[in-house]
Amino acid sequence: MANILVVDDFPGNSRLVASMLRFFEHTITPVRNGEEALAFLDANPVDLIITDIDMPRMDGITLCKAVRQHPAYYRIPVLMLSAHHANQVRFSALEAGADGYLTKPVYRADLVAAVQDALERNGVEV
Repeated sequence: MANILVVDDFPGNSRLVASMLRFFEHTITPVRNGEEALAFLDANPVDLIITDIDMPRMDGITLCKAVRQHPAYYRIPVLMLSAHHANQVRFSALEAGADGYLTKPVYRADLVAAVQDALERNGVEV
């Protein structure tokens, strides 16, 4: 069982991600933007971050860069979910340090596979 932080300004998207992963008994915590995510990380252990790119206050790419630069968080896998299909956006996410990039609407099988892969590569039992 993993602790997964889902960062998205639209609560329906966070609920959708949680429902797609419900069979794995992960603990899923939703927050609304990158600032809330960093505050949550300061007080809670997290095994995986799933983040949208376009959010107010702090977007997903800025969040990913902050995670990669922080000595306590840099090893946490980050998966990006975005409605952007452009290769440039995907490149920017991966250049920021994202471990994976999935486009919305995301298929359950793709999300589950990406989550399992990221957790297993980080030594978390799924």
